[in-house]
Parts: sequence; structure tokens; C-alpha cells
Amino acid sequence: MLKADLTAAGIPLLIDDESAPFHSLRHTYTALLAPSAPMKVTQELARHSTPVLTIGRYSYTSMKEKAEAVANLPLPGAATTAGPFVGLSRAELEAVAESLVVPLVAALVAHQVAPDLETGRVRSETEGGKQTP
Repeated sequence: MLKADLTAAGIPLLIDDESAPFHSLRHTYTALLAPSAPMKVTQELARHSTPVLTIGRYSYTSMKEKAEAVANLPLPGAATTAGPFVGLSRAELEAVAESLVVPLVAALVAHQVAPDLETGRVRSETEGGKQTP
């Protein structure tokens, strides 16, 4: 039935050695449904036996969705009622963090210093006039 419909619509059955089987419609339907419906609803409408099948095969995430999820995490210490950063919005906190971290990283790079992962102290690349490992 699908082959007849694709032929009637002038859509090739093979594109770049990929065929368009009936399962392609099922896959597209479920993949489009998954972001907008609860998982149980998507599972039942797709007639899958388990949500693992629905999530594992038909659910996708974009980098934008991941970034939005991380941006919606509560900030550490957000419930604190005192401190120098209380009352700042997320954007203001990010700006403060950037203003503190960027110059620090630039200074570390400019002076060729790095933390020693074993001792935790900061060492220069040339301590005592000789190259350190």
C-alpha cells in the first residue's frame, strides 16, 4: 500500500540506497509524538510493550533541549538568604562568574602556570629554571 502511494505521489522508493518501508511512517509518527506527549501516552499510542522501546528507539534530544534543561536547574545556594550574590538573577550571576573566571584563566595561560593534580598546588612550567614534568 505504501509503495503504491509513494509511486502515485512521485516519491522514489529508494533514496541514496535507503528504502522507505512502512516502518518509516511509524518511526516518524512516534518520534514526533514523543516530545509533546507524556511517555506513557506515546508508548500506548505506538503500541509498544515497554517504555524502554519507545525511549530507546524513538526519542531524540537536541543540543538546544539539553541546554534548556541545564539552564533550568536550580542554582546552588539559591535558597540562601545572605551573601554577596543573593538577589542576583541567573544572567547576573553568570556575568559575575565570567568576569572572575576569564581573567583568571588568561593569567594562568599568560604565566604558563597549571595546578599540580597530585599535590593541588599551582606550579609554573619552569620552576627553578628547569622544565617540570
